[in-house]
Amino acid sequence: MLPVETTYPQFEANQVLSSAHLNDLFEYLDEQNRLTRTNLIGIGIVCGLEVQTAPDGTNITITKGCGVTSQGYLVVMEELVATHFVNYEVPEEVPYPLFFDTVNDQNKYPMWELKANASGGATALTSGFLQDKIVLIFVELLEENLKNCSPNSCDDKGAKVTSAFRPLLMTKADADTVIKEINDLIGSQTGNDIDQIINAKYYLPEIKLKRYNVPATNIITTEQLVNEYRNILTKTFIESTIRDTLLDAFDAFDLLLEDLDKNIIQNWQVNYGADDKVEMTRAYYYQYVYDFIYDILETYREIRRKGLEVIGICCPDERLFPRHLFLKEAAYGAAHQRKYRHYFMPSPILTNQKILGEELRQLFERLLSMLETFEIPGPTVSGFTKNNPYDNNIRITPSKLGDVFLSEKAIPYYYKVNEGTPPLYEIWNHRLTNSGKAKQNLSYHADQYASDDFVIKPLEYDIEPNNFLRVEGHIGKDYLLAVRTITRLKELNRLPFDLVAVKTGNDLEDIQDIREHECYFQDLEAIYLTLKEELECFSCKQIRYFYDINSGAAPDNPQDLPTQITSLNSCSANFTYRQGTFGEQFEKIYPQIESGQIPNIITGEPGNTVAYLLVYNLIKIKDSLSTSLAQFVTSKFDVFIDFYEKLENAAKALNTIYDQVLNNNDGPSTNLFIRVEDIIDHLDSILEACKKDAFEALKKEYERRVQNLHRQLLFSNYAKNIMDCSIKRVCLWAALLL
Repeated sequence: MLPVETTYPQFEANQVLSSAHLNDLFEYLDEQNRLTRTNLIGIGIVCGLEVQTAPDGTNITITKGCGVTSQGYLVVMEELVATHFVNYEVPEEVPYPLFFDTVNDQNKYPMWELKANASGGATALTSGFLQDKIVLIFVELLEENLKNCSPNSCDDKGAKVTSAFRPLLMTKADADTVIKEINDLIGSQTGNDIDQIINAKYYLPEIKLKRYNVPATNIITTEQLVNEYRNILTKTFIESTIRDTLLDAFDAFDLLLEDLDKNIIQNWQVNYGADDKVEMTRAYYYQYVYDFIYDILETYREIRRKGLEVIGICCPDERLFPRHLFLKEAAYGAAHQRKYRHYFMPSPILTNQKILGEELRQLFERLLSMLETFEIPGPTVSGFTKNNPYDNNIRITPSKLGDVFLSEKAIPYYYKVNEGTPPLYEIWNHRLTNSGKAKQNLSYHADQYASDDFVIKPLEYDIEPNNFLRVEGHIGKDYLLAVRTITRLKELNRLPFDLVAVKTGNDLEDIQDIREHECYFQDLEAIYLTLKEELECFSCKQIRYFYDINSGAAPDNPQDLPTQITSLNSCSANFTYRQGTFGEQFEKIYPQIESGQIPNIITGEPGNTVAYLLVYNLIKIKDSLSTSLAQFVTSKFDVFIDFYEKLENAAKALNTIYDQVLNNNDGPSTNLFIRVEDIIDHLDSILEACKKDAFEALKKEYERRVQNLHRQLLFSNYAKNIMDCSIKRVCLWAALLL
């Protein structure tokens, strides 16, 4: 709104005043008030004035609210619940050309005033009547002539103008005609300052990138994996949806972007195949393109959000909606159209437009720079030697994941951050740029522009504000090198994630990394340790029993001697045996058994021979129990089973010998004749212990779980359970896609 009343009267002493002097002063002050509202505050509906129509159309509620017309009239209304309507005639005394035909002295369009009751012959509202109507508030100015002759005087008393806010209805077709008439009157301002800005606020569409492989399919081959990317990255989506929308956004804010090159968006090219889907020369390129498109859409999201804050209009034209405010369509459930509501457009002074405009402009600068500096990097290895079997080009950078803008995240690996004018890192984050700290943007390439150690080596400093880690530089390289390097970085920097290398196809045989490592299952490990302790305790008790059996040749003063078999010290500290016992004989014969001289230990004494083998196998069974289940299954199980079966055979053979001793005095002679029945009881306990079955069942379950893990390392199976890589898991698709 621009001032019309540019002069005002200045009064002098004894001056003769006329009505013109007073009216000029009033008109000047009134216009100044209205100019203050429109130019320094804003125009449109400030709050409230919402339209709520009953489902059956029998009433309309206009909520309490206020607004400012484009001529600066302040509209304030209490809540109104209207149930009826009457025909409305626009007053002719203070003309309103948009609604009143001054030539024919009649309304241009049929209009109806909403009423709270049926008084004055009002008609009840119906859904059919409201179907094609909109609701508006009209600032009615009714002039009343106060000239009135009395018996004593016929002096002219002037006129009184009454301002009233009329809730009206008019048809959508007539409202469209009013809008067109305004646009024809105003011309360029509607096209540039109003419509484009409002379109930027309300009409720029929200664009979302589809999630990978949703709905889920069974991805087995590399070709299938790539096709899932290609099905998203189509020419229609990239050019007709993304590129065209970016151009619309540029046009919407072109007043802020005068010297930026729109052609960078227009000329943005992507390679497509004959099927109009993105086509790349290497399989692992597709995930880079997918992430790049995601970055573009995140920047666009930021532009849309910031655009809402930048909305502001300088000196709005008073002809936009001089004395009326459109509220909404009248029909219940009608699709809301922005053109039928005069949303509030604040003055630039309220929107801090200069600062916000600079931020919005920088977002467009970043968008253009991203389009120009995107480059898929080659898989180069650095620093790898015999003494340093790691790749210095694989790095981990703290970043953020979730509902945060791209500006707050680390700059991805696939941008040439130090190129362009200005370079990308300088315009990545407006907050850092505005405070002169652009070189503090985290990035894989931070060493190209930063000097601060906490930027170049961020993992050595506080990473609590970051909930995501960018693992970059590994794609396209040998996966064993990648796994080895990332594992080293993880351990050196105490990082909280798991590392899994997955492959396409159905072949499990060449999954080397998992087969070369042990698998740990907490529940199975606990069961194994329990069984191990029980078997070790059982074996030690049996060994101790047989060791203590008298051999019949004890000296007068037998001594306790330390065992020469080191593993027996685990049964008890400083394990000993007494002279004149079976233990003494076994200690002497043990080296021969170890060397394989089993058949002819003591000629003619088969009972002793079998007893020696029994104790020997008890010791070997105990020694074959590894400290962990993984080691036991992979390297000791077969040895364990072999010794356990030999133990069972020795116990059976010895049991048979002593059964003969008990049942037949002519049985073979033995030095262990005494305590025969007790010995048989111990032999029975060995045979009935059933320890072997428990270990075999545990091994079977362990191998089943390991096999399941192997299957999970196939991408087709892994993707069924975990598709999104997060801080808890790093997916290495590198060499798997070569």
